[in-house]
Amino acid sequence: MRSIAVSPDGQTAIAAGDGLYRSIDAGKTWASITVDTSFAYADVWIDESGEAMAAGAGGVVSRIDSEGRVLTQRVGSADLKTIHIAPSDDYTGLGYAAGEGGQVWITEDSGWTWKAGPNVGRTVLGADEIGLGHN
Repeated sequence: MRSIAVSPDGQTAIAAGDGLYRSIDAGKTWASITVDTSFAYADVWIDESGEAMAAGAGGVVSRIDSEGRVLTQRVGSADLKTIHIAPSDDYTGLGYAAGEGGQVWITEDSGWTWKAGPNVGRTVLGADEIGLGHN
């Protein structure tokens, strides 16, 4: 596994790596989420409802709903290393994904659609919290 995200209530967790795995009992048991096995995921983010977003190789971004269903799209072609969406009570829908080559991708609708943002010129490995008080 490369990344694990846990919902604020501690009940739902998503693990990302060479596939996606989900726990709905605070990590006691885990189940594989059906995704294309050629996708390698580098990072995962989860919200208060248990919905998650995972980013990985080849620009793959997968949305995992609270039932474990997955919708996958490609955002560019470079390997993504990080993904983060703002909490719903701050900047609703604003999020970022980034990785190899420094291209930053921006969503304003909680990851349904993405547009190219700035290219920072070097690989981005992580994104900080998005919200009030963060610069």
